[in-house]
Amino acid sequence: MESHNKRPAETESEMETESSGIPRKITKQMQKYKPEYSQTWPVIQQSKLGENYAFGSDCRLDFTVGHGGRDDCRRHVNSKKHQEYSKLKSKRIDSFFKPTTSSSSSEQEVTRAETLFTHFLLEHNIAIAAADYAGKLFRQMFPDSAIAKNHQSARTKTTAITGELSKEIQKKLCHSMDKRPFSLSTDGSTDKSKMYPIVVRHFDEEAKEIAVSLLSVPNCNTDATGEGIFQVLHNEMQKRALSWSDCIAFGSDNASVMTGCKKGCIAYIRKEHPNVYLSGCPCHLLHICAEKAGHEFEAGVEEILVDICFHLNKSAKRMSHLQQFQSLCGKELRKILKVSKFVSMFFLKVRKILVCAVYNFYKQYYCGLLLILSSLLHVI
Repeated sequence: MESHNKRPAETESEMETESSGIPRKITKQMQKYKPEYSQTWPVIQQSKLGENYAFGSDCRLDFTVGHGGRDDCRRHVNSKKHQEYSKLKSKRIDSFFKPTTSSSSSEQEVTRAETLFTHFLLEHNIAIAAADYAGKLFRQMFPDSAIAKNHQSARTKTTAITGELSKEIQKKLCHSMDKRPFSLSTDGSTDKSKMYPIVVRHFDEEAKEIAVSLLSVPNCNTDATGEGIFQVLHNEMQKRALSWSDCIAFGSDNASVMTGCKKGCIAYIRKEHPNVYLSGCPCHLLHICAEKAGHEFEAGVEEILVDICFHLNKSAKRMSHLQQFQSLCGKELRKILKVSKFVSMFFLKVRKILVCAVYNFYKQYYCGLLLILSSLLHVI
């Protein structure tokens, strides 16, 4: 009888919990994403948030499957939000515009105005969110204009127009580069995500001149070695059906990962086209040369420039004296440029400030101060 009434063996933690009188906390087992969910609902994919989440490719939303698993997927697919986003994704960009006929010239003018305004936002680097208020502003500014009255391009439509504009520009650029010589340049970004903007120099048939254009800004998802960087460039070339045989030059900085003759990026490019010319960056070479020469100075160039900047910029009286010297020398009034080691392309800004610092009126200004001081000492 005792053997039938005996409970199964208990762990020490359970016995301690029962003896203390505190109820035992039950840990709920969370469900994980299963590949069969994608087979049942093709719009469901594995999420990057973890194994307890799924991702809807139509609505671009992550949702948890840890509680209900398959039932969570079913509820998400049947939700109102997912259905609305799926309808929007199925629409083409031309569905946002009315069909142009001989009797709809006004609609064509509205579309033209919306496209031009989108191009204006992109050209001047203005946030696309400004398009939400553009239509209201145009209707207040031009109350008698039919185009302003029908302007309906907010951020969603403006984003769609931006995508179409980029495709058209890419088509024209690829057509201009197809079977024609061009040069290619790139350099890695200093952000957390390693990006390699690709800039091409080619002949523009419409403008009848040599043009410089941005081809793409891909990410390097592998190690930033010479082979990895080449693979990024090669993938972008293949996407646009461009041939390495038309590339006549490659521009980069002078790092060994770019210019190495064995494992540098140029070495892998020359395997595709042996006659590619390597053009290093002269600015970086000049910077290295100037940096080595700067170590021979008794005082650092940067420290001298900082002292000059603060000597003049922090005193209204000295600034007034400087302006008088500029007027006396017949020179234009120039702004005092500040120098900081934390700005990008620091060495280029130092050069610009250095050119200003050795300008004629600076020399005369400080020579005038020395003359005044020497005359005062002579009187004393």
